[in-house]
Amino acid sequence: MPKITAIFWDVGGVLLTNAWDRAQRQRALKQFALDEVEFDDRHDMLISSFERGKIGLQEYLERTIFYRPRPFTPKAFTDFMFSLSQPDAETLRLAKELDRSCRYLMATINNESTGSGDETSEGSAVSGANVRRSSVRKDRPEDGH
Repeated sequence: MPKITAIFWDVGGVLLTNAWDRAQRQRALKQFALDEVEFDDRHDMLISSFERGKIGLQEYLERTIFYRPRPFTPKAFTDFMFSLSQPDAETLRLAKELDRSCRYLMATINNESTGSGDETSEGSAVSGANVRRSSVRKDRPEDGH
């Protein structure tokens, strides 16, 4: 059996909880009293471009939330959005234990869009573990392809 020398960790959904999946979006809609149908229509039109990095978080939010005046600021919304991604204590405990063994190259692979929240929380979440970071720039497959 080949010797394992490197461990690559996904960030969203592994080291951290997911930042902007359906459950997190529902929490944001409720928190900010946004219309679900209106948001979902706009989100569905933009999510592919957002996930593939063709548009950033600011443009995504301008086109899904802030296309009209709101009683809250973009910062308040993004602060809430980022707060939804939390460390997974058990996985981080394992990562730190493996790191202390000094037997593996440890790295994260982040396939989340720029500004999705995972990279904002990542530094504090993996502190204490020697983890290098890189991003995947390969497009996710389109639905139905």
